[in-house]
Parts: sequence; C-alpha cells; structure tokens
Amino acid sequence: MGTPRRMREASWQERVDALGRARYKRYDESTATALGDGAELVGREYGDDLRRLRDRAGGDPAQVRALLTRFPRLGPVGAEIFCREAQAV
Repeated sequence: MGTPRRMREASWQERVDALGRARYKRYDESTATALGDGAELVGREYGDDLRRLRDRAGGDPAQVRALLTRFPRLGPVGAEIFCREAQAV
C-alpha cells in the first residue's frame, strides 16, 4: 500500500491485517481508519502528490506544518518530525 491511491483502494480489513503483520496491534483498528482517511485527504487536496502541500503553503514552513496537522493523528510534533525527515529526501 505504498501510494495514497493504493491505501484508499485497500479495505479497512486489509489495512488492519497489514498492521498486524507488522506487529502493530495496539491501535490497529483506529490506525487503519486514520490511514484510509489520510489517503482520502491527500487524494482530494493534493491529487495524490504530497509534494503539492509545500506549494499550497507557499513554501512557508509554519504553513507546511499547519497543513500537515490536518491529517488524522498527525499533531504538531509529528509535523515537525515529518518536515525534518523529509528534508533529507
């Protein structure tokens, strides 16, 4: 499920099963829902290309972080980590 489109196409159960195979069981049901909702958001708002988020933010780091926190279960700390780690890519 390495793309937003594939994540959207996967059933909720397929996402739960994948999380279970990865031994991520503590929150697998709510996480499966959040992954689907996040894939819907990236498809709807960014045409399945998360790089467009930076363009929408006008390159403003604070706005990038604010837009990232619209994704389910991604708060300010997660947005900071994403921004820091994405810089390497």
